[in-house]
Amino acid sequence: MKVALVCRSFDKNSGQGIYKMAGYLYENIRKFSDLDVQKIESRSKNSYLFDLVESPKNVLNRDFDIYHFLMPESSLPILLSREVRSKSIVTIHDAIIYKIKERRWLSEKYIKMMYWIAKRAKIIITPSRQSKEDLINIVGFSEDKIFTLPWGIDLNHFRPKKTKKNLNNRKIVVGYVGGLGKRKNVEWLLYSARSLKDNIHVKIAGDGPRLSFLIELKNKLKLTNVEFVGFISEEKL
Repeated sequence: MKVALVCRSFDKNSGQGIYKMAGYLYENIRKFSDLDVQKIESRSKNSYLFDLVESPKNVLNRDFDIYHFLMPESSLPILLSREVRSKSIVTIHDAIIYKIKERRWLSEKYIKMMYWIAKRAKIIITPSRQSKEDLINIVGFSEDKIFTLPWGIDLNHFRPKKTKKNLNNRKIVVGYVGGLGKRKNVEWLLYSARSLKDNIHVKIAGDGPRLSFLIELKNKLKLTNVEFVGFISEEKL
C-alpha cells in the first residue's frame, strides 16, 4: 500500500508541534513492511507556496492509496481531485483559530478557508475529545467522519522515574515545553506558581510572540521559582 504524508515540514527541531508530530509519524510508520510511505514536504521557506503550488503539484501527479494531509493548510488537493478526496485523511489538531484572535485578518481567513476544504476529506483525525467537539459544534464538521487519536509518548525519551514516596523535602521541577503564543495560556501557569510550595520550581522551555509579556508578568508577580530556559532541541530535551 502506498501512503503519502503531506506536510510543510517534518523537522522535529523546528519548534512547531505539528512538524514534530509529522517527523515522528514518518519515522515510525515506515517500520511497517507492507507500507510504502513517502513524504511530500516544502522545498522552500514559503509556507503558502507549498500549500497552493507545491502540494497540489506533487500530490496530483502521483498515485497513492492513501493521502494523509497532516495539517488542513496543505489540503488543497482534496478540492481539486475527486480521486484524492476519496482516499484522503486530514489531521486537525484543534479549532483554536475559531476561538482566539491571535492572527492577522488575512492569515485567519486563509486558514479558515483551508478548514472549509478539509471538511471534504473522507476521514478527519484529531487528538482530543475537546477538539472533536469544537470541530463539530463550532466549525460544522460531520461527526461520523471524525476519529479521536491521542498523540503517543516516545518512551525512549520519556518514562516514569522511580521516586521516594515522601516528596515534601525533595526539589520538584514542573516543566512546560512548547510555543509561547496566546493560545497556550502559559500565563495561568505563572499565576499558579504563586501558590506552589518552596520546593517546587517551574521551568518554561520554548519561544514565541508572548515571551516578553510572560517575562514581565513573572517579574510583576515577583516569582523566584519560575525560570525561562529558551528553546530546547529534540536531542537535548
